[in-house]
Amino acid sequence: MPTLNLPTPNKTPGDGTPASDTNLIIEAVNTLNSAVDNIPAGPQGPQGNPGTPGAAGVAATVAVGSTVTTAPGADAAVTSSGTPQNLTLNFSIPRGATGPTGATGSQGVIGPAGPIGPVGPAGPPANVSDDTPQALGTAAPGSNPGASRSDHVHQMPSAANVGAIATTAAGAANGVATLDAGGKIPSTQLPPIAITDTFVVSSQAAMLALTAQVGDVAVRTDIQENFILQSEPASTLANWIQLETPPGGVTSVDGMTGAVSLTSTYLAKAGGAMTGALSVAGSTSSELVRITQTGAGNALLVEDSTNPDSTPFVITASGNVGIGTTSPNQRLTVAGDAELRNDGSTQPTLQFTSQDGTTNVWQIDAQVSNATNAQLQFINNGSERMRITAAGNVGIGMANPQAALHVATAALYQQWLASAAQSVQQIFVRSNGTAAAPTIVSAGDLIAMQTFFGYDGAANQIAARIRAEVDGTPGAGDMPGRIMFDTTPDGSAAPVERMRIDSAGEVGIGTNNPTQALHVYKATPGGSPASSGSGNDPNATARIQMASVAMDVGTTAAGATWLQSRLFNDYATNLPLLLNPNGGNVGIGVTAATYKLEVAGTGNFTGALSAPTAAVSTNTTQVATTAFVNAEIANDALVLATATTKGDIFAATASATVTRLGVGANGTVLTADSTTATGLKWASAAADPTPTVFMLGGM
Repeated sequence: MPTLNLPTPNKTPGDGTPASDTNLIIEAVNTLNSAVDNIPAGPQGPQGNPGTPGAAGVAATVAVGSTVTTAPGADAAVTSSGTPQNLTLNFSIPRGATGPTGATGSQGVIGPAGPIGPVGPAGPPANVSDDTPQALGTAAPGSNPGASRSDHVHQMPSAANVGAIATTAAGAANGVATLDAGGKIPSTQLPPIAITDTFVVSSQAAMLALTAQVGDVAVRTDIQENFILQSEPASTLANWIQLETPPGGVTSVDGMTGAVSLTSTYLAKAGGAMTGALSVAGSTSSELVRITQTGAGNALLVEDSTNPDSTPFVITASGNVGIGTTSPNQRLTVAGDAELRNDGSTQPTLQFTSQDGTTNVWQIDAQVSNATNAQLQFINNGSERMRITAAGNVGIGMANPQAALHVATAALYQQWLASAAQSVQQIFVRSNGTAAAPTIVSAGDLIAMQTFFGYDGAANQIAARIRAEVDGTPGAGDMPGRIMFDTTPDGSAAPVERMRIDSAGEVGIGTNNPTQALHVYKATPGGSPASSGSGNDPNATARIQMASVAMDVGTTAAGATWLQSRLFNDYATNLPLLLNPNGGNVGIGVTAATYKLEVAGTGNFTGALSAPTAAVSTNTTQVATTAFVNAEIANDALVLATATTKGDIFAATASATVTRLGVGANGTVLTADSTTATGLKWASAAADPTPTVFMLGGM
């Protein structure tokens, strides 16, 4: 560890001057800093606990303050005022540059000359006294005003004498107007001239909304009257004065002038009906014939010889037109057949336009050339949307439908076909490229998708869908495919794949990569089968159920797989699980079972093991039961006489009876003796040297 030496207080430095406490402290601090700088950095300590969250800040507001315009070319600026929580922004925006001067308007028409004023009184006669030149209109004092001399010299008048205007006043402010080369006052020297405009409006509100000046005229089409603006503003109704229509009379009727009286030749009075032919001809920019109906009756009724006609042509007071009916309910009502005919040059067309009649929104064209080549086209905004051919095929996006319903886009079309047996197919065809020039599809391309939506109260959401895709690389005569089934989980709006069938026919449930004919996958292992409850066992992966009996398959967290047979609605009721009930061997840990149950390895039975009980002589079971063993022990009497001493042997005393024969003394031998119960006895070897053969049974 580095050491730090501090100067001693009151110690004299090297320069001989006494050291002050302050200098010593500074020197000590500098020494300490130097020492600290040389100490290597230690390892970084653990991160401290997070501090207590600060209080929520005050909600800030931003408001727009003043907005001013500045000179053209200036920089735009934004200044702020207020506090960070209540900020106000003030904007300075430069004006645009002044545009170029507009073209000079045409010169107005010169008004007519005013009337000539009366001649003024005659002035006094000139005074001529000598040959001194005099200014024009002046005479020397004392001269004879009435005298005249032929040689009298007149001086040219000065500007002051004749009231001339200085040239600088020409065309200037408070000066005089000038004339251009055409002898007219330039338009730049004329004051603003009000030009009367004429506005055509359909209501009083539209007239009051006009931007008009005094003298402008409004033509009201709703009441067939004209108004002129007497004073501004135009939004005040009292400022508009109605123009009276001058009275006019009929000058002639059918060539007759003066007082003309129409007779029945022109108008039959009986019943208010006209007789004879009526021909109306004329050339006018407005209506040639006007019929005004203010009552409840029809405005026009055209009949044939039948009166009343049951199928007339009628125009009601509301403007509805009826053909073949006297009571049209729509703008046009046709009772009976209607015909749109090809006139030889134009195909019959039915158009649906916008309100102003300028936009053809929908149009139905009948392409009729003959009875076998007729098509009906439905056109929207100039583009064909649907077509019905003479064969009855309907094409949507397809001009040449090949089926009863043929739907197509640039790269996809749909067909509905009916075979001769009237079975129906739904065919989806996918290609890349275009419908006219299709190209091969690629691996993973979506061929078709059927989507099922449900309304959630605000929008349509996907509930389920079925997708078909290319499953691999296609080629000539080779089109691998897969089909996927998706459903949307509860609490979500995004569908998730649940099952697929790939091009190999393998079915995957819960996996998009099945490796077996049936591949069921659950991402999280569950546990042992539930022992209570019913319905969905969260620990099970798959279930096979018939009626109320279910067999569940699952895995534990440790990786063991289990089978459980039970009631599906009562997990506490377990049911038998049978393997090969009709026969067959069962093997565990073996590849081939040659016995009813063949186990390779060690088995462990924690409960009682049952097996058939058979006679001792006929038992062929591979597992000995307790009853079988007890029977064997009883028959052989192996444990009825308990061995207690080393060397004990057992001998029969009678048929099926065994008794213990204790071991003899040292040096004795076992010899036959019919007088004993067992037929044997222990005897001295010297007393009975005859060899003896022993036959022991039961072991």
